Amino acid sequence: PLPIPTPPVPPSNYTRSGTTESGVNSVKFLINGTSTTISVVNRAFSYAYDDALTSFKTDTSDANTKKITTLDLSASCLLSTCTAVSFDGLEACTEIEGMGYLELPAATNIDYIFRNCKKLTSIYLNGRMENLTSAKAICDGCTNLVEFWCNGVFANITNADYWFRNCTKQITNWGMNNATFASVTSAVGMFYNCNRVYGLPAATFAAVDDMSKFYYGIGVSGMYRLKFSDNIANFAGQPLNVSEMFSNVKYQVIMTDGLDLTAIEDCNQMFSNCTLTTEISLNSTFDSATGVDASGMFRQCSKLATLSDRTFEGVDNASYMFTNAFVDNANVKLTSATFENATNVSSMFVNCKMKKLYAILIALLALAWTEASAQQRRPIDSQHPMWFIHVDVWYKADPQKIIDLIPDKIKPYVCYYV
Repeated sequence: PLPIPTPPVPPSNYTRSGTTESGVNSVKFLINGTSTTISVVNRAFSYAYDDALTSFKTDTSDANTKKITTLDLSASCLLSTCTAVSFDGLEACTEIEGMGYLELPAATNIDYIFRNCKKLTSIYLNGRMENLTSAKAICDGCTNLVEFWCNGVFANITNADYWFRNCTKQITNWGMNNATFASVTSAVGMFYNCNRVYGLPAATFAAVDDMSKFYYGIGVSGMYRLKFSDNIANFAGQPLNVSEMFSNVKYQVIMTDGLDLTAIEDCNQMFSNCTLTTEISLNSTFDSATGVDASGMFRQCSKLATLSDRTFEGVDNASYMFTNAFVDNANVKLTSATFENATNVSSMFVNCKMKKLYAILIALLALAWTEASAQQRRPIDSQHPMWFIHVDVWYKADPQKIIDLIPDKIKPYVCYYV
């Protein structure tokens, strides 16, 4: 991480100004919660205000908000009394002058502060923000962002959802040296569909519960390795939900080193649709989890050739877990896998291209053992025979097509042998 620049000393005045696209006669801001109309003359506007501001936001209900092209925050030190600040929806704005002056010691909420500022290339949040408790989606939709500097510790915020969602350009100047996110419980989609992973060297996420979609869609074709511990070296959390956390990621190798999966309850589609990924390393903490929904966990990982050999003992729902997974004839041996606690293995290996399905035999045996331990559902006698039907998956794994051929009347008496 690069050093964070020191902001300049702001001037002392009470005037704010800006420019708009042509044809705009007025713009609106929510000042102290009231929609305030400001006249625009020759594409320019300015206004004066006192030092008793409690909130300052763009009025996103006003279509002209999207047509503001520049905004001058040279006196933004006077926002120090505001508890809520947002510049949401400045879609045409190419520059917020004096952004480095921003001092927000009283602010508790900066949700969506720069959301959909699609033409901004640089964002600075270097001033005081020690009382923040909410900061959702602060750069969501900043599609041209290439420079981000932030001096905040963010020790008290509880929600960091979608911070950098759809920041699709590479951020070449990145400074997030101090952010701990120690109280964050929800970090859904924090780097959703970003160009790449960026480091959070001080982040602990010690209280995080929900990291679903955290890296969803991140990267571009050709990127080599996404290693969790490289991004968040001091991670101390035990998330409950990591569903779709790495879904649609474009890295060739995904490694969960440093991500504690001991307490997870939901890893539904955790790596689904990683169609460029050839190797997934699932760390050993996964073996300690119990009652896990792992449905579709590796679904559509069509180039996967290497997968960590885990026990999967804690998996409860394994449906569609390996559907359409693995490269042709992948020689993956899940020899430690038992799936002994799985209650749902429906369509678990549909169209799976693994060379030898070691795991499915283990999984089905475990499920059969569970069923045998319970009371039989139907009697087996001369009037109620059991049909054994062999399902061959060696050439092309698609058992569902065979199952669909069985008449409904005899399905209750069928035992499938894979």
